[in-house]
Amino acid sequence: MEQSVQVRERRLLQISTDLHNLMAEVQALSEAIRSAEAAQRCRGQEPVHPAVVAPPASNELRV
Repeated sequence: MEQSVQVRERRLLQISTDLHNLMAEVQALSEAIRSAEAAQRCRGQEPVHPAVVAPPASNELRV
């Protein structure tokens, strides 16, 4: 029983770590998109519609 709990705890910790890493990647990609859009505006090009790359609706998605 004790070993089963430890296995589950390790698995949950790994899932948590994976989610944290994925959210950091999503945030970095979001920032890259915003930077690219800003560069386009500076060159006078049409920006991407904001609905396509809207920021997260809540802080739950922020890392």
